[in-house]
Amino acid sequence: MTEQGYTQFALLLKNEHGLDLSLYKETQIKRRLLSYMSRHSIADFKGLVHYIASADKRNHLVDYLDINVSEFFRNPELFAYLEQQVFPRLTAKQKSLSIWSAGCSIGAEPYSLAIALAETRVTLRRGIWATDLDAGALHQAAQGLYSLADVRNVSSVRRERYFEQENGNLRVKPELKAMVEFARHDLLRDHVAQGFDLIVCRNVAIYFTEDAKLTMLERFTHSLLPGGVLFVGATESYPYHRNFGLRRIHSCFFAKVGD
Repeated sequence: MTEQGYTQFALLLKNEHGLDLSLYKETQIKRRLLSYMSRHSIADFKGLVHYIASADKRNHLVDYLDINVSEFFRNPELFAYLEQQVFPRLTAKQKSLSIWSAGCSIGAEPYSLAIALAETRVTLRRGIWATDLDAGALHQAAQGLYSLADVRNVSSVRRERYFEQENGNLRVKPELKAMVEFARHDLLRDHVAQGFDLIVCRNVAIYFTEDAKLTMLERFTHSLLPGGVLFVGATESYPYHRNFGLRRIHSCFFAKVGD
């Protein structure tokens, strides 16, 4: 992998597909590219450009580079805090909430939020806006079909209540699906709506450069209502959150300053 070849390939992806690799940590992206090339017996970047000449293969590569690691109720103790502390905090001001699940991957996170809302009887002003760049992941999310490994953090009671068995897997019931609106969206480039009470973006920023993380944090803060809450991943760090009008209220939770 030569630097010149990588630079030319990154420029092609940005110009022709809108995916800016400079926003991601270079070592991780290069590692995934090498794995992809090895898997498809591609010798160099010239061969890779030729291989992804068709739209289907190019989309497949973009989806592959858009890292998706997701499971239901990841870090259950944080979801417990969300249900027991954050929801009451937000609903003390208004009865219904507006929620964005950013970088939702295969849908485990927004469906986890939907379950938590149903369990605590918190209503929505509209469906949970669940977004991701990966069209393949969004397709799976919309199908709502998951392996038993995906739902290992879901209690048996909740599995019975919110899922249907299907050929050894579990499918989200229609009433839960109806609570989520999936959309393809680049959270660093595309227009972002305002007026959210809660934004959940977990284990996405760990793949970004520091500059990209700051851009993302600025956009999230702009989208949150005063007093709104940002819920991030357990391995993510935001040392400059105060510069954006956020204050830490708990591990992985930040509130936008204001009434």
